[in-house]
Amino acid sequence: MDSWNGSPRRWTGGVNKHWRYRLEATFCLAAYHLFRAMPLATGSAIGGAVARVLGPIAKVHETAVDNLKRAMPELSEREQRRVLSDMWDNLGRVFCEYAQLNSNAMRAAIKQIDGVEHYHEALASKRPVILISGHLGNWELLPIAAAKVGQPLHLLYRAPNNDAVEAMLSDIRKPYTLGMHAKGFASARGLLKAVTAGEPIGVLVDQKTNNGLHARFFDRPAMSLDAIAHFVHKYDAIILPARCIREEGARFRIVIDPPMPLSPEQSDAEITQAINDQVEAWVRQNPAQWFWVHKRWKPRD
Repeated sequence: MDSWNGSPRRWTGGVNKHWRYRLEATFCLAAYHLFRAMPLATGSAIGGAVARVLGPIAKVHETAVDNLKRAMPELSEREQRRVLSDMWDNLGRVFCEYAQLNSNAMRAAIKQIDGVEHYHEALASKRPVILISGHLGNWELLPIAAAKVGQPLHLLYRAPNNDAVEAMLSDIRKPYTLGMHAKGFASARGLLKAVTAGEPIGVLVDQKTNNGLHARFFDRPAMSLDAIAHFVHKYDAIILPARCIREEGARFRIVIDPPMPLSPEQSDAEITQAINDQVEAWVRQNPAQWFWVHKRWKPRD
């Protein structure tokens, strides 16, 4: 549905886009109330089952097939089909789990948080702290986990095209975040204020961005977010890699790794490449839980 970084695009279309956005918002609101009324495990399972059937016949499945073949050619066709089927299961579950994000059931579904000490030590250092992650498992649970262990995050996120959907998502996230900053010039002031106040920031770093620099990702050039490098250079920020792993059904484990060995002496390209390498390692460990439908690379790269 949404992610924490990218370039926001606003509603500027004509009548067709107007009605499409209204239908999208109506569908999302109806789905929210439907799955909010269900037990978390039930709604998650329904979403996964439906997505396994409908996902492979959607047009974006072609993008997922091409991405996976080119990124992990060592997988057999059978393995690739299994990965993509499991990917659709995960994405269907994530969609339905949005309705429960600020519920007690979802907080209880986070069964384990590894590496909490890394988060606490980083906060105690009084240096700016940036938690980076990717679209793995249910990526929306990382801010919830951060709040659960004592310190909520500011989120740098990509605003959905549909303003009504963005408003709904903002209402869902408010209880467990310090602030939400849509990617763009307007977010800079809020993030600077968060940094000077010693408040941590969360960023998803695995999406294509319109502004940034090219770095390798699965050995292909990919336009990558370079804002993290700026934070390291200007503020000597601590960069903490963290990810969500779906263990089984609607049960999750959060892993917070030690700080990345980055320094202000490194170039933007070196820092950005190190971050891409970290995300790639995570995806290789569990490819079925990554967002293969995203157009991460140019078609001919």
